[in-house]
Amino acid sequence: MNNGKAPEKLFLSVIICIYNMAREAPRTILSALPPYQKNVTASDYEVIVVDNGSTEPPGLDFIKRLPVMARYVRYPGHSVSPVFALNWAALHIASGNRIMFCIDGARIFSDHLVAESLRYASLGQDFFIYTLGWHLGKDVHTNAARTGYNQQAEDELLDRSAWYDRPGNLFSISVLAGSSRPGFFAPIAESNAF
Repeated sequence: MNNGKAPEKLFLSVIICIYNMAREAPRTILSALPPYQKNVTASDYEVIVVDNGSTEPPGLDFIKRLPVMARYVRYPGHSVSPVFALNWAALHIASGNRIMFCIDGARIFSDHLVAESLRYASLGQDFFIYTLGWHLGKDVHTNAARTGYNQQAEDELLDRSAWYDRPGNLFSISVLAGSSRPGFFAPIAESNAF
């Protein structure tokens, strides 16, 4: 029903929780920002990186290199679960009228995640939008670690894939996570970004 008012412009707050992820978090954050994120601009969303009490937080150089649309904050409490840090950031830091929670800061976003989330969110208030989980490598990480897959192998795989310049390559070097094994049209056990 159109009541004569202009539709509300959607503004998304993407909240990424990190904990001791000095190696992984920079890739995750880079994948959450333009120009990697396609069909969106800085006026469409913000990125909030909430540190859930890292014993080795990112260095000052890392924080200074974040673009204006991204902020690094430390959760003032202490919890093993990321839920409290994410909720705190949503309540006290986020300015979006839509929130995307990214539970694990050791993930790489697909390059249309933000644009597609905003597109589907614009269809109505009652949508729950979520992603499937993928693991880099030929097997889920719980199995791959037993066959020698490690951080070095993962870094080499990502380097060879040129994922930043060719985002579609991520799907050719990954498998569905165990939680998402049922695939695109079936219920899943969890989502890292919703």
